[in-house]
Amino acid sequence: MLVHVRVTTGARKESLVERPKSVHVSVREKPVEGAANDRVTELLAKHYKCAKKQVRLIGGHTRPSKLFEIMSS
Repeated sequence: MLVHVRVTTGARKESLVERPKSVHVSVREKPVEGAANDRVTELLAKHYKCAKKQVRLIGGHTRPSKLFEIMSS
């Protein structure tokens, strides 16, 4: 399953809100050395109840709009 994600970094409070066509995620981490992407991956894995290794960032590594693949087991 492909998921379009809009990320806000450096937020005071972490959140994950599912919208009709995308997921909006706010994380506390700054976009330094992939820390924010790693945290988004963890939150998506928790939300979709799968292992972190089943969530893969496909596109948008350095942008706020990202594309993730959630692999089913």
